[in-house]
Amino acid sequence: MESGLEPYCALCLRVVPERLLTKHHCLPKSKGGTTEHIALLCGMCHSMVHTTFENRTLAREYASVEDLREAAELQP
Repeated sequence: MESGLEPYCALCLRVVPERLLTKHHCLPKSKGGTTEHIALLCGMCHSMVHTTFENRTLAREYASVEDLREAAELQP
């Protein structure tokens, strides 16, 4: 997050207090993800992602926040 910008969820893009952001491993650690593969998500989005997809699906089809934003299962 750039200095001076308000913290926001990388998935829903809502401004969220920084203390409520969680680290989401876009490429799951169990599938080789590192600290380079982290996005900050609000708790609601983070829970929704892990309730909707298994780690193998995240690694195979949704290894970036941009990919997750396009996922039909996460559309309103």
